[in-house]
Amino acid sequence: MYPRRPGGSFLTILAIFCLCILIFYQIIITFILPFRFNVFILLVEVFILFWLLFRIIYPRC
Repeated sequence: MYPRRPGGSFLTILAIFCLCILIFYQIIITFILPFRFNVFILLVEVFILFWLLFRIIYPRC
């Protein structure tokens, strides 16, 4: 059994904030230099952001 934990810790909120800033700059870089690697990094950052948001919304019971 996992102990009940709060929905979002401070570090998770901080990570989401940092990811939002990184995604914003990555979108700007991708528009200027549309390389495949930039698009791949952008997709990875968006996936991590949604995963962290999912952890906050649906924590382990």
